[in-house]
Amino acid sequence: MCTSMLDPRLRTLKHLSLMEREEAKMILIEQVEKVLLSKEELNTSDVPIEISAAMGDDAFDIFDSPVRSFEDAQAEETNDEDFLTQKRVLTQISARREVENYLDHTMIVSRQVNSLSWWRETNYRFPHIAVLARIWLCATATSTPPERVVSDCGLGLTAQRSRLNGYILRDQVMIRRNADCVNITQNDIETYFSRNLFFNG
Repeated sequence: MCTSMLDPRLRTLKHLSLMEREEAKMILIEQVEKVLLSKEELNTSDVPIEISAAMGDDAFDIFDSPVRSFEDAQAEETNDEDFLTQKRVLTQISARREVENYLDHTMIVSRQVNSLSWWRETNYRFPHIAVLARIWLCATATSTPPERVVSDCGLGLTAQRSRLNGYILRDQVMIRRNADCVNITQNDIETYFSRNLFFNG
């Protein structure tokens, strides 16, 4: 459902019930939150730690400092929890706002538009959803390439060649499927695998 929602032409999901649309919307919001959090983690891990010169020698005087009281430690921990809660809430609000703006019904997208091209041109408007679109919309919708590889394996592994090593079969299929990329002709393949030839051309 979310993949259909990421296609700008189908984003309203009119073919689904209201409950299914809301479920897809919530899943998309959760995924955008994850993108926001991972982006924020990257930003905070890249920030160098700098010690101000104004602190002087006291900055490194940790052994001479008094031991913190239990109440001070609890208060600091509560402040950290409050900060994390606020951060989580702001992330949820930001994700929800971006998804709702994307799903806005006033935005009109032509049926002839290529969805990946549309995302390339408008990724500045919905940057975090665009990350998900690049991940989810690039999946192929056909199983033809894997079926061809399985077919080649079936041609190579016959009853007469049942003791064929899996690595040799893998290499033969790889060469067969990628021969045009490395300028290998069918004649070269037949010459090289004259003893183990299973490709008919």
